[in-house]
Amino acid sequence: MAKRFDLIIVGGGPAGLMAAKTAGEGNLKVALIEKRRDITKWTRADCMQFYGLEGDFLGEDIKVEVGKVVFPKNGFEVKYTGGLYPLYHWRVFSPRGHRIDFSGERPISTVFDKDILLRDLLREVEKLGVTVYSGALGLKAENTKEGAKVLITSQGGESWLEGKKVIAADGINSRITESVGLNKGRPYMGTFRVVQYIMEGVRHPYSNSWIQFYGRSISPFAPLHFLPTVRGEMLQKLGAMRPAPGNPEEDLKFLMEKSHFASWFKEVKVIYKMGISVKAFLPIERPVMGNVLSIGDAPAFAEVENQGALMCGYHAGLAIIKELKGENGIDGYIDWWKDSFEFLSPEIHRIAQGYAINPYYEDEEIDYLFSLLEGETLEGTINQYKIPKRLWDAIFRHKERIQKEKPELIQKIEGIHAMNLQEAFTIDQGQDKK
Repeated sequence: MAKRFDLIIVGGGPAGLMAAKTAGEGNLKVALIEKRRDITKWTRADCMQFYGLEGDFLGEDIKVEVGKVVFPKNGFEVKYTGGLYPLYHWRVFSPRGHRIDFSGERPISTVFDKDILLRDLLREVEKLGVTVYSGALGLKAENTKEGAKVLITSQGGESWLEGKKVIAADGINSRITESVGLNKGRPYMGTFRVVQYIMEGVRHPYSNSWIQFYGRSISPFAPLHFLPTVRGEMLQKLGAMRPAPGNPEEDLKFLMEKSHFASWFKEVKVIYKMGISVKAFLPIERPVMGNVLSIGDAPAFAEVENQGALMCGYHAGLAIIKELKGENGIDGYIDWWKDSFEFLSPEIHRIAQGYAINPYYEDEEIDYLFSLLEGETLEGTINQYKIPKRLWDAIFRHKERIQKEKPELIQKIEGIHAMNLQEAFTIDQGQDKK
């Protein structure tokens, strides 16, 4: 006979653990399923930051304090006993080293230790009596007359768990979201591979900075990202992304060995690598099918970020508590979901202006555009929806000069800005640059 629960949560990342914590505090009988044997060990490529400390990010003014992360607008806080490393700058470089700075007097982000965040959450979940199935994979979910059920597999074989409700928090490649039909008709953007190197021995003059390297010669699809870990400049992270079947590791090696920035990496030792392969879709506006609610990265466009995952888990847990009391909790969750994440608004297509630089512009064009802003400091943010607009608004302050010096480039920019997000992501990226 299948084991029965009030709520089954598939996925033990920040969203799933936070949902389990919230539901457990509401006295629900909860099962949490996670494929990693050690839930506190994070091995997936991840920037591990709390973004938007300048405020107004995901509808929240998050505050990172000693021992906790506070969400004042959403009305909750999360215990976090690990270290922090603040970032004051987002710096973007052209292929030949022209730099644009987004900086603030206060931190715009802070790097944290995700293993410790997960450990702190797991301890609270276990104290609440949540049944944790680690080393177990959630294969699929099905709606039933009594609620829903989830098929899991582990060393003991396959078995079904039954529940009144199910939360799919199993990430961007969510099996549960797919199995209940929530991806049906959802526009598919492509499959992308991400590789990150964790390194020591990097030498550069830009402390407390998130850095991106633009240029088709560096990467044919997206800029490389480079930032310190929670250990600061002693241990840093360099990552690249390419559409499958491309190999993003080629881009990392090119930057470190052959690019304008190779001198930064002469004494580098790669400690370990992290990676992920993702199927990217446009987001789901109403991520619920019967008694299955999809949260976090699973119904999102790419990622909801770490604080977004925690918020999803918190509000999903509250929604299920209400539902099991006979109240309508799901509609409230959906309203919050739509209001909080900018990728669900019609303005989402503006992000294409930022993502569509490397594939469409030649290195010399990027060098020219970035040189126009060299020496300027733009308003500090690491908000991926604000940065493209601020960048291009600043460039267009020089529109008359560009029109005079490179009229064909102005026409090109206007054509690219007319694209939508799906067009920007689904272009053929099979060409090899090196």
